[in-house]
Amino acid sequence: MRESQNALNRLETIEKPVIGALHGYAGGLGLELALAFDARIAAAGTKLGMPEVRIGLVPDVGGTTRLTRTVG
Repeated sequence: MRESQNALNRLETIEKPVIGALHGYAGGLGLELALAFDARIAAAGTKLGMPEVRIGLVPDVGGTTRLTRTVG
């Protein structure tokens, strides 16, 4: 888990813009990865979510922090 969080932290701090293309379903770690990008482009019909919260789990790779920073 710590390695994943460190990888996303490094991704966020890259000096050049990181743009992610989203297609299909980006849930759980997929959404947390997308939140580390500087910009996201989603195809029509793309579904985003954090399914772990439905069973009482907290997104464990910084997803809640990045989500609130991204959408306010």
